[in-house]
Amino acid sequence: MTTQDDVYQEFNIYLPKELQARLDLIIQTIPAFWEKRPYDHFTNHGPTHSEHIHRQKLAQLAQELPPNQRLNPDEVFVVSAAAWLYEIGMQSPKLKPVLNFEAVPGEMLTPQQLQEIRANKHRITYQMIMDNVSGDRAEPPLPLGLTYPADDYTRAIAEICLWCNDEPLEKVP
Repeated sequence: MTTQDDVYQEFNIYLPKELQARLDLIIQTIPAFWEKRPYDHFTNHGPTHSEHIHRQKLAQLAQELPPNQRLNPDEVFVVSAAAWLYEIGMQSPKLKPVLNFEAVPGEMLTPQQLQEIRANKHRITYQMIMDNVSGDRAEPPLPLGLTYPADDYTRAIAEICLWCNDEPLEKVP
């Protein structure tokens, strides 16, 4: 398995210690989140898939952006964290208010409901992240590796997850 250090060394990317520690916390915490898997989807999402997306996107950005437009360390952190968190909406224990239904523990979701989750995973992920770092939550936070309270980094990660979807680019703020 490739480590984060391998990815960063390969593409000459440097993260300050504080940001690397935050990313490491997300990377170390996310596998426990995926182990719970309340829903069975027909695709294989989880930490291995997130690591692949992270590596692929960093490589794509490193190769395609001209040197004067390369990502700075803050942007690398946000994109990296978003790659690890983007698909968590596929396993959200709380589907409302994004969807008009909730999953009932022990009951299987219909294929149509699973498709709705998949189609709206970006919105569900955004809601999960923001709920997880807000002070208004009634239940304990999910193990996502995010710091509390929300800061600009966390809000940017949530926004990246929200706007990674099939919307036409001209509709994305």
